[in-house]
Amino acid sequence: MNWVAVPVDPTEVTAEALYELGDKHRLVPENADLAIEHFRAMSSRCAMLRVDEEETGKEIAVVLFSDIVDGESATVDLVPRSEYFSPVDRRGNPIENPCYEKIKDALQPIFVKLIEGRDLRRLTAMVPKSRSRTFKALRECGFRKEGVMRQAIKLKGRDPEDLVIMGMLKAKE
Repeated sequence: MNWVAVPVDPTEVTAEALYELGDKHRLVPENADLAIEHFRAMSSRCAMLRVDEEETGKEIAVVLFSDIVDGESATVDLVPRSEYFSPVDRRGNPIENPCYEKIKDALQPIFVKLIEGRDLRRLTAMVPKSRSRTFKALRECGFRKEGVMRQAIKLKGRDPEDLVIMGMLKAKE
C-alpha cells in the first residue's frame, strides 16, 4: 500500500469545511465565536493536502499549510485518521505501526520542497498534548519538539491543555 499527497482545490478550503474537519477530529475550540473566527481566517490563508491510499483514494490524513511568509516561515497542521495510526490492533494488542514510515514517505518531500521553494527558515506545528499520534507522525517527518505552551488551548468538551511546539528547520548546507 502506497500513500500519495493530493492537493485540495482552494475553492474547497472553506471555513465550513475546516470546521467540519476540526469537529470530526474533536479539534474545535470551546468558544464558538473564537472557533468560527479561527476557521474563517484560516480558510482565506491556507493550502490543504490530503494524504490518500494511492490504490483506493481513501483519506489517511489532512495537512494544512498557513501563515506562509516567503523567506521566513509557515505553520503546519497535520490531522491523521486515528484508525491508521493506532498503537494497538482491533483486539487491543500492541502493534509495530508502519503508518508513521508511510506518512514520512508521503509528506517529508513536500515539507522539504515547501522549505526550499519558498526559501523558508522553518515550519512550525502546534499540537495539543493529547494528540500523541500527530506528534509521532510529525516527529517521523523530521519535526522536533521545541517547547510547550501551558494550557494554551481549550477544545470543545475538554479541559484546557498544553500545546506542544514542534519545528522543522531548513537543512544546513
